[in-house]
Amino acid sequence: MVIEEKLARARTEYQEKLHGRLQELAGLLRKARDDAAEHGPLHAAQRLAHRICGTAGTFGFSGVSDALARVDMLLLELLAGRAEPVPAFWTQVEQSLRQAINDC
Repeated sequence: MVIEEKLARARTEYQEKLHGRLQELAGLLRKARDDAAEHGPLHAAQRLAHRICGTAGTFGFSGVSDALARVDMLLLELLAGRAEPVPAFWTQVEQSLRQAINDC
C-alpha cells in the first residue's frame, strides 16, 4: 500500500470517529451550560475542543479545526473569568459547534 492510500485510510477512519467526538463535546457543553457552578464539564469540554481542533487540522478538516478553535478560545475566556456565561456567550459556542458538525 502506498503512502497516499495509507493517509486516505487514516483520514477516513478519523472522520468516522470525529462525529462521535463532536457529539461527546456537545454533551459536555450542555452539562457546562446547565450547571455553571460545576466546572468539571467546562474544563473537560475545553480540553476536548482543543484536542479535536488540533487533530482535525492534521487530518485536513480545516473547517472543523477553525470552528473548534473558536470554541476553545471562548471556553478559555470563560474559565479565565474574562467572559460571562450569558445566553449570548453560549449562542456563540453553539454556532461554532454546529459549524464544526456541518463541516465534519
